[in-house]
Amino acid sequence: INAEYGVQFVQAMESGGCEKSISKALQSGVLKLAGRELTNIPDSVFRPDGVADGEWWMHCDLVAIDLSHNLICAIDPQIASLERLQSLLMPHNQLEGIALELAELPLLAKLHLHNNKIRDVPPEIMIPSLVELSLSENTLSGLPSEIGQCGQLQVLLASGNRIDRLPASFATLQCLRKLELQRNSLGRLGDEHVIGLTALQEIDISHNRLDALPNELLTLPSLVRCDARHNAISKFPTLSAQTESASLGELFLGFNRLEEVEGPLGQLRELTVLDLGDNKLRVFPLYLTDWFVGGLVGWLVACAARLISFLLPVLPDPYRSSLCCHTHLIVVACVASCLLYTSDAADEEDSVDLGGRRIIKKKKKKRKRYVTDS
Repeated sequence: INAEYGVQFVQAMESGGCEKSISKALQSGVLKLAGRELTNIPDSVFRPDGVADGEWWMHCDLVAIDLSHNLICAIDPQIASLERLQSLLMPHNQLEGIALELAELPLLAKLHLHNNKIRDVPPEIMIPSLVELSLSENTLSGLPSEIGQCGQLQVLLASGNRIDRLPASFATLQCLRKLELQRNSLGRLGDEHVIGLTALQEIDISHNRLDALPNELLTLPSLVRCDARHNAISKFPTLSAQTESASLGELFLGFNRLEEVEGPLGQLRELTVLDLGDNKLRVFPLYLTDWFVGGLVGWLVACAARLISFLLPVLPDPYRSSLCCHTHLIVVACVASCLLYTSDAADEEDSVDLGGRRIIKKKKKKRKRYVTDS
């Protein structure tokens, strides 16, 4: 009896503490109940007081609900009654599944369910209205093939899961702009997965098990940033004839197994950052000098590149590593339009971390001491 009374007491406290927020939401259409330690969605969200008493004209439909950072284990099936709902935020809860009733929300555009315990994604919730879908930090093993039905999807975040494959329908996401799949178990990413992603601007597939990149990936017309660090890539993708029209600006391939860089990388005219650190490169790509300053400086850099290429194959490993580390820093200092990252050392003068991160130096302010004579 005491246990039952305790549960009822907690539920009453939760409901009472939320009534003020729910009352405001009935006038604004936006409900914020984040960080309330709720174990379920209050019933008054679906059956607000006053509506049944003939005061419906004083209330507006809920369009956005924020229930993040709570202890909710399941999405109430009554969620289907909120037909005007456009945004549902429930990250950092205890969800183990996704309610099928979400498929009955025709206007739902933003669905954030990251940092939960979700094991699979029901095909039914892959509705055409979705624009943002966040499923990061769960225990997903894959994505349903019905994701191809999400024709308006622009942002897909699914990092920190156990995804080992992508459905063939993935390439139909023509509106997708941002894709995060880092820290998964992807073993393959083929041309059939990316060839239709014409609007893709950012892709992060780092910390996976990829041994190759799709040939079509780097030449996608809208792609600006590609991060494929910490994989097992041993071969550089073959660049197609449309390379010159590519918009790729940042390419991170550090911590892989590349032994050489083939193809006309110089045709990537928009490329400003190239990270090749911690690979197995033995030959310095001479055509990278296409990015360097012209005239005398360009000629000196080209000579240095040829000297490195000549010495690397004949030097023992310790000397080869030392030569790469120091000489590449000199080359980076000469680059005008492209930063070439080939080691983990930092160029302190330019505040650049050669692992791909910027270092911001903060200067300590000098405090003046004023001494007064007593």
